[in-house]
Amino acid sequence: METEQWHPGKLLEVSGAYWRTCTLHAAVKLDVFTAIGKSRLTAESIAEKLGADVDGTTRLLNALTAMALLKKEDDQFANTDAGATFLSKASPRYIGHMIMHHHHLVESWSRLDEAVLTGRPIRTRAIFDDPVHREAFLMGMFNNAMLLAPRLVREF
Repeated sequence: METEQWHPGKLLEVSGAYWRTCTLHAAVKLDVFTAIGKSRLTAESIAEKLGADVDGTTRLLNALTAMALLKKEDDQFANTDAGATFLSKASPRYIGHMIMHHHHLVESWSRLDEAVLTGRPIRTRAIFDDPVHREAFLMGMFNNAMLLAPRLVREF
């Protein structure tokens, strides 16, 4: 039974969904949401805090605004509730570690065709020898546990 109504527009939407993923990954990796904090800042101020190029930062901030993760008024950017709550390291509900874990998996997924053709894994467990990848994975699991724990406690 076919449940999805596929058409060229939907197929192209799925095919191009990577830009949102890559935008989110870049923002978390650069720690944009923490840099903004509770302030309203210009792209220039944010770029300075990040040690980044102003034009590149402006483009990223505008993309995050289009995704409704930031708000833009005049030429100043601020966190949305979601950005401040889930994507700023200042929040106890931060899930950026899990997002970075997903970021580290992108390369393997982009080579899925190779895995299918060869029947062999693309990524090895050696990836966890990298302390950055290992921290993202372990802290990502912690993020998940912290989101799940309150619900489990209520059940018990």
